[in-house]
Amino acid sequence: MLLLKATRDEEAYNAFMRAYGDMMRGRGGLFASVPDTVRGQNPYEQDDDEWKHLEDLGIYYNSKTGEAFKETYLEDEDDYEQTQVRIPTPVGAGLEGKVFRIPRTNYVAKIPMTTMNSRVRGMAEGAWNKVMRSPLEAWWSQVLNRANYPVNPYSVFTSRHPLDEKEFSLNLVQPYVDEYHPDFEGNNENSFQMNAIHEHLFNMQDIGVQWEDMKYEMERQTGQGSEPMGIDEMRELAEDYPLYEDTDMKSNMFGNVVLDYISNRPFIEDKYGGLLEQEEIDRLLEAALIEQQKVPKRYQRFGGNIDRRIQTIIDELMESKKQGRLVGSSINFADDRVDVGQSNFGRGFI
Repeated sequence: MLLLKATRDEEAYNAFMRAYGDMMRGRGGLFASVPDTVRGQNPYEQDDDEWKHLEDLGIYYNSKTGEAFKETYLEDEDDYEQTQVRIPTPVGAGLEGKVFRIPRTNYVAKIPMTTMNSRVRGMAEGAWNKVMRSPLEAWWSQVLNRANYPVNPYSVFTSRHPLDEKEFSLNLVQPYVDEYHPDFEGNNENSFQMNAIHEHLFNMQDIGVQWEDMKYEMERQTGQGSEPMGIDEMRELAEDYPLYEDTDMKSNMFGNVVLDYISNRPFIEDKYGGLLEQEEIDRLLEAALIEQQKVPKRYQRFGGNIDRRIQTIIDELMESKKQGRLVGSSINFADDRVDVGQSNFGRGFI
């Protein structure tokens, strides 16, 4: 019998659920204790209390330092005993979900809100409550990372939602990103800086407006009656529009590292013809072929035939390689998100 060794993200998530699943649950649990927030804000920004009290669990934790202790009443001594404990440190909250550092690992778990924010629903086609990203999107994040883009790869796992034991959610697990992350600010000499061209071609819905700003500048420079800007000029101009966000912002970017961005397609058609250099297209194809062999078996349970859809993306990248430009993908991630919901989060179609 062949035994498959768990990957690091699987080990981290399994440890997280075994040790802290109960701690997250309920209106008095850790998930509910983290304030809801909006993009660009620290969830505790408006909160003056340094320590939070999870009354049902008898746990106090410091949201800034991650310190925590459990308080137990000793009836014989009529006193309280405080014991230091380790809990998943809340590191962020946004429109889609709340993020927790998984103790003793270099990973975080992102758990979706119970209902999808209307602003997010407007960006994500095929929106389904408690589904932030589909397994196919998770696979594509691995491809982009392997192709040396500063994209933080993630995996998806199903569990019961902390605020509703009758409902499931599809949670994200990904490496924790800080100044020491391999792709941050030149830590990896092989990593390519992404810019407005990548935002456009990879259909990034919630990563700034660099492409719109760049298009405006293109129109300003060319003007009426002028020749359109050439591909080389566009590539050069794009360098002035890098994908970057200050590290103190709570968003889907940390510095130059792109996190779990919203997208409806892996890539769209390059109507300008050659915005990505041939080397980049070659890297994408090579990375996709490698990651095709590493698709987690659990992803098969979410419907939609992920193997066939991955092959479609690879075929489209092969055609892109021949043409020297991205031809555009026929794959719409909306279908994959719907499949997750209709498969009852991998537990059989409803």
